[in-house]
Amino acid sequence: MPFNQICPVVSVRAPLPSYAEIVVEAPAIARAARAGQFAMLRPEPPGEILLGRPMSIHAVEPAGGRPQRLRFWIKVTGRGSAALARARAGDRLRVVGPLGQPFAWAGGEPPWLVAGGIGVTPLHFWASELCGQGVRPRFLYAARAAAELVALEDLKRLPAELVLATDDGSAGARGFASDVLAHHLDAGQRGPVFTCGPEVMMRAVAHVTRERSLPCSASLENRMACGFGVCIGCVVWRCKEGEAAAHPVRVCVEGTLFNTAELGW
Repeated sequence: MPFNQICPVVSVRAPLPSYAEIVVEAPAIARAARAGQFAMLRPEPPGEILLGRPMSIHAVEPAGGRPQRLRFWIKVTGRGSAALARARAGDRLRVVGPLGQPFAWAGGEPPWLVAGGIGVTPLHFWASELCGQGVRPRFLYAARAAAELVALEDLKRLPAELVLATDDGSAGARGFASDVLAHHLDAGQRGPVFTCGPEVMMRAVAHVTRERSLPCSASLENRMACGFGVCIGCVVWRCKEGEAAAHPVRVCVEGTLFNTAELGW
């Protein structure tokens, strides 16, 4: 079961006007969290922001030798995320989590983790777990420009194979994530693909993997109000192989990770 706690903010960093990195003290949630899970965050007291906002867990940080803190990257897209980004050390946030299903990998070829923009957050946590298991994933991090590769230093600290791509060519290869991925796959660096980012990017990545008969899973970032399956606000349609018709599934409970071959985008 998820925890519902009021947690003190340890630190806040805003490297860009529309992004913030927030660290909160949440030992119970930190000990339970696994890569791919998320939490609902809300200022406390809530003020005008009555509902929490879903935020993927970027990292679990130790203190005193035990998991103690949660780190989040927040992109400001509306009132709720803006209220969270205005937090300062010493403020309090209501944190409900961990929510959603952990990521899983069946083994075999090292996986590709393809992140677009703030979609780097769950995949960074996943890369950290894989590296801790002795797996060296290939991490493709894409953004519009170098300045928006907000978690780049975190990725550089991991023993993963890092590939960068930017729309304007200011860092790494020039081009979209799907094109850069296709180039590496065709060069022989094949493996299952996990992706998170803008839907248009994930669709393109799914197309690339489908053409090459590779499995692809997408971590969805749908809007949601509760985070544990009650509001039915984050539903997508899924049709597994052998089923006659698609049926609705909740991103917050059955996801956030889905086989792209089964998704009715």
